[in-house]
Amino acid sequence: MRGASTLIPARFLTLIGHLCVVVTLLWESKQSVRHCLPSQYHSNYIQIYHNRLIAGFAVSIAFILIELTTFILGLTMFSPTVSLISIGGHGAASIALTYFVIDGWLCDWFWPIFAACSVVPCLADLTIALLTLCSNKW
Repeated sequence: MRGASTLIPARFLTLIGHLCVVVTLLWESKQSVRHCLPSQYHSNYIQIYHNRLIAGFAVSIAFILIELTTFILGLTMFSPTVSLISIGGHGAASIALTYFVIDGWLCDWFWPIFAACSVVPCLADLTIALLTLCSNKW
């Protein structure tokens, strides 16, 4: 049980950290778009990339909230595999998205970060949550 007792707070903190970074990016989305566009861009690109990033940030928030819900309900709280995937994914996302803003990475680089650090942990979480519900262990 010692492993679970250290993974639970780490998982919660990385989920909350990732949520805070994404909410901050969503809040300051216009500046995020300006920083991530290349030096030579057409004015139409601002709106296109702004809409894409808003959609990505919104889906990231939805995935994080799904994970927080299954975590708080206890469906995936004691699964060490899901906890490690979640801690690694959300910790990496927090760091990568911080560099995304600070270093002005290209807007298209958000999507690999999103796929690896939001989609994969959410799918793992939902898989274990559904297996838990279907096996009547909950």
